[in-house]
Amino acid sequence: MRRMLAPIVVLVLVLAVPSFGGAATKEVTISPNGTSFDPSTVRVTAGGDVHWSKSAGALSHNVREDGELFRSGDPTNGAIDFSVTFSAGKFHYYCEIHGSASGGMSGFVKVPVKFKGAPGGAPFTVTWAPGGSETGSSYDVQYRIGAGVWMKWKRNTATGSGVFGKNGDPETAQNGTAYQFRARSGDGSAKSGWSPKASFTP
Repeated sequence: MRRMLAPIVVLVLVLAVPSFGGAATKEVTISPNGTSFDPSTVRVTAGGDVHWSKSAGALSHNVREDGELFRSGDPTNGAIDFSVTFSAGKFHYYCEIHGSASGGMSGFVKVPVKFKGAPGGAPFTVTWAPGGSETGSSYDVQYRIGAGVWMKWKRNTATGSGVFGKNGDPETAQNGTAYQFRARSGDGSAKSGWSPKASFTP
């Protein structure tokens, strides 16, 4: 009986370890014979994925972000199997046949930045475009302290993250102070909207 205890204990310990893998992909279904995205609004963190799917049907659809930061291809009445890895921003998209940049068959993907605290210090890392992001090549990042005014931190940067507060960049980070951040993604003249604000207190 004692010989059986060790494998059982090991199995229990393995199952108890939390998973730190990537965030689950958010699924959006495109109605093959209707004019809707379900759900019409999804939220993922920077580096998260959204997957659109449609079975073959009578109506032709596609997925196109306003400034073409992502596009599934030409409208089709065939199946759609389309995934995007997101950087931070607020992305409005629509079907080119049944929607437009101002409404109709459309939806939103909302993507806040994410944080990583520094061990033993106030500076912390803000990430707006992890490696593999497909929704931009340049990024704007703003911050504010508490409920203060938004201030520029990064503009048209090609980097996907930065350490806030290190060497006073853009100012010295203070322990116990709440900082809020928002970012947007762009490619050329096309830009997303500002991401939902996200807060961090070192």
